[in-house]
Amino acid sequence: MKKKPIMILAIVLLAVVTLRWIFPSETKVTEERVAPKKEQVLKVAESELPSEPDIAKATDIRSQTLLAQIYEGLYVFTQTKDVREGLAKSISTSEDGKTHTIKLREAVYQDGTPVTAGDFVDSFRRVASNEASSPYGFLFETFLNGEDVNDGKKPPSELGVEAPDDETLIIKLSEPVTSLPELLAMPAFYPQAQARDWTELKTNGPFAIETMESDGYTLSKNMKYHQEKIVELEKITGTVIADTATRTEAFRNGEVDLVSVTSEMDDKKIDPIYEKARSGVFFLKFNAENGQMKNADVRRAIAAAVAGKRDELELSRGESATDRFVVTGRESFRAEVEAGDGWKDRGGEPLRLTLLNFDDAKAKLIGEQLKDQLESELPGIEIVLEPASLDEKVKRESAGDFALALSGWMPDSPGPVAYLNQFSTGNPLNVSKYSSKAFDDALAKGKAAVGEEQRYEAFEEAERILLEEDAIIVPLYQNAEAVALKSSYRGLTLPVYGPEYQLRTVKKME
Repeated sequence: MKKKPIMILAIVLLAVVTLRWIFPSETKVTEERVAPKKEQVLKVAESELPSEPDIAKATDIRSQTLLAQIYEGLYVFTQTKDVREGLAKSISTSEDGKTHTIKLREAVYQDGTPVTAGDFVDSFRRVASNEASSPYGFLFETFLNGEDVNDGKKPPSELGVEAPDDETLIIKLSEPVTSLPELLAMPAFYPQAQARDWTELKTNGPFAIETMESDGYTLSKNMKYHQEKIVELEKITGTVIADTATRTEAFRNGEVDLVSVTSEMDDKKIDPIYEKARSGVFFLKFNAENGQMKNADVRRAIAAAVAGKRDELELSRGESATDRFVVTGRESFRAEVEAGDGWKDRGGEPLRLTLLNFDDAKAKLIGEQLKDQLESELPGIEIVLEPASLDEKVKRESAGDFALALSGWMPDSPGPVAYLNQFSTGNPLNVSKYSSKAFDDALAKGKAAVGEEQRYEAFEEAERILLEEDAIIVPLYQNAEAVALKSSYRGLTLPVYGPEYQLRTVKKME
């Protein structure tokens, strides 16, 4: 089975999305007019160059964000929990919820050739195939034969998708999915042929790539885009500025117009700022096969100790403590873990645990706080911090070389399955090696349910088992992101899921 863990940095609450526009105190509200075409240029500061043009492999947020500017799929993420129609003009669903017929609106690629339903079929089959070894292949497992196609047991041609004509796309599922449009908004469902280089892409979005160099890129307005008239920006330049302080100064002195605000920045020196919550959660996870962590009483003791102190963590702008792993806006229960005294039965021996962590400044600070909290709340436990580079951390987790680890999960699609599925028995993303028949049964029940209420009840039972009964993970906080944009610009979209931002409706004002 050729699957890779998804390390998608990115997190957020579907129903509670904060979008704030903070004006400097001296800003005066006046009548605004759109600036002339020659001034419709946006200069973006990038921390690193988007690295992967292939939708089957683009797991980093920089690549996903750039892809969202040059492609448009069937549906598009918005700054709320809902998606808007992209190339999908209408969708009809069979009575059993397993067959969806999508009619496409007329659209062309940047070279003028039509975007057809067959293009989506070819793209879906490519990403879902075992040969692609895509970390997004699991997303197609809800399609008819999707799991077998992804595992290489069946050819891609048997994936549950077909195009009876150029304007009609039929998707057949193995089980009902109430949030199919949200799933189809993900970059993995863009109509893309095999991609090897950014400048060779055949794209259909609001912008097209002009150049891609080692220090940045240039995008130009795609005059063939089906909604070309609403796109005001004529050019976007992306410049790589790796140093945080230098990015801050570049924004303040007007060298760039847009910059992502990170925890290392002094955000008091940067405004106006758009602020948003993102889908996902940072959490502690345990290795169920580790000799020390096999004891559920030890896991529950740590979970209970952290629960009482998570509000004290020093979080970044917009972030908030959470006792839930599935943050979808439906908060009908609070996770409560009872510690018990079973963890103390160690014959007087101290319990020395390693905490595998990211090596960035923010994660190190959280790690130090967790160490202090746990050693204070649980006498006899010693926490040893082991920060590691992302590559090393992924390798160690995949090899089971950890007791507990600080992790982040940023699902690209909405709904409980995007959070919970990774903990099912045998899932390749399940580096905790967690296995529970009760959890698996509750998850399967939720997937099979047709009614939304029944689905969520089953998913919440699965989450309760994961957090309370087995305590295999401990939620800490919900992530948030902030983007600074010069006050002369309007129309920035900050999606809850997927790309960091969308520039389609951005325009410069006089």
